[in-house]
Amino acid sequence: MSLSRLTRAVVAVAVFVLFVALATAPPVAFAATPVVSAPSTPWTGTFTDVYYGGQFHLTQTGASVTGSYSFCEGSLTGKVAGAELSGTWTEKFPCGGAAAGNGTFRFTMKPDMTGFTGTGFYASKSNDVPNFPWNGERVGPPPRDKP
Repeated sequence: MSLSRLTRAVVAVAVFVLFVALATAPPVAFAATPVVSAPSTPWTGTFTDVYYGGQFHLTQTGASVTGSYSFCEGSLTGKVAGAELSGTWTEKFPCGGAAAGNGTFRFTMKPDMTGFTGTGFYASKSNDVPNFPWNGERVGPPPRDKP
């Protein structure tokens, strides 16, 4: 037998052994990578008011959000569009040196949902320039949808 025939025979045996080993091996199970998506109600939760102190308690149902906050017994209502929440606020007036007892707001949820940045506007002033910063930090973990 020549060297090339011997080489071909060895390769053929090796391929056969590999084929048999793969054909008789138990199947390999691969763990599925879970798909993590944003919760359908990212605005639901409790947030600490960074500017005034106190807490926000917000509830999101669909695109609507309602809530209350401790500063001047405030309440708010708004609509969600993507990461944005905008709407109106009302609070006891006069209270805490506020310029008015109502106005509008615009909040943007942070990408990791640990809080939001925003601005508030007094109804008695122009909405062209933010009247005050209005930021919140989430208390506890973001909401998760049930699997």
